[in-house]
Amino acid sequence: MKYSGNIKVAFKQGLASRAINLMWVLSKPILILVSIIVWTSIYNYSGKGLIGGFTIDETINYMMFSIVFGAITYTRVGQKIGSDILNGNLSTKLIRPVNYGIEYLLRNIGNRLYALIFEVLPGLIIAVTFFGFHSFNLLMTIISFISICLGLLINFFVSINWALMYFNTKAFQPLEELKRRLVNFFAGVYMPLNFMPLALQKIFNYLPFQFIIYIPSRIFINSYSLSQALIFMAIQAGWIVLLYSTYRVGWHHSIKNFSGAGI
Repeated sequence: MKYSGNIKVAFKQGLASRAINLMWVLSKPILILVSIIVWTSIYNYSGKGLIGGFTIDETINYMMFSIVFGAITYTRVGQKIGSDILNGNLSTKLIRPVNYGIEYLLRNIGNRLYALIFEVLPGLIIAVTFFGFHSFNLLMTIISFISICLGLLINFFVSINWALMYFNTKAFQPLEELKRRLVNFFAGVYMPLNFMPLALQKIFNYLPFQFIIYIPSRIFINSYSLSQALIFMAIQAGWIVLLYSTYRVGWHHSIKNFSGAGI
């Protein structure tokens, strides 16, 4: 019970600002429209029917839903940790009878539930209504949403592991911005990863980032068979276990040094 209220609190905080709600609802169709214009121009200029194995319709579908689903996998846990360390709030929070990391995870889930209602669903409705989508499959849609939720956990633990560096510096903002851009690049936010050089694509196979947005979005647009999708979800689960284990060890070491410094 001491943790469950965090989801509700985070959800209510999201509801508090109507102006922000409207901004995020409107931002998705604008980003989708810009993406459609850009990729249509790229295909027309190249004169190619296929780029990276994608037709123009497949690319537009991928970009539409990667933009929308990015709202589910988004996390600010690194920013929160950096601010807590910089402002001196971490020491106070560590003595409370709650797990620091789990508390922020639940708050993140509450924020993303808010995003699901006010960003994802309107974005999906607008995307399908005005830009079209003809590959809907109920089973694969359900699997893709499960995969997206796993992607949120991967992104959260990638971010919290990265934030362990903030214990050693006060200038965490540049590191946080670097992490955000790197994750977006390797997760396929800017373009489908199969557009990248083959050497980079091979590297992606050994990293967790493609499982944050790229793989879930491609599952949604039916780029994979059912068996492939289930294998990818198993790999996602494996990454979550590995990243969580890394976080537990790294967090224990960082907090031990943090407390030993008398901060």
